[in-house]
Amino acid sequence: MEDWTEFLFRNVVALEQCYYPYESYIIDYAEIMDFLINTREDVDKLIQNKILIN
Repeated sequence: MEDWTEFLFRNVVALEQCYYPYESYIIDYAEIMDFLINTREDVDKLIQNKILIN
């Protein structure tokens, strides 16, 4: 992840919460990624299986 990625996601989540309070597409995506990725090996496996593109 780039240095700015967390900053970007936090801002997009804040935007979604302020302007789209009844929708949670970005939050849902972030939660799924948090569930799937806990280690560098998780990322490698997802890239190897073409689930993530790096």
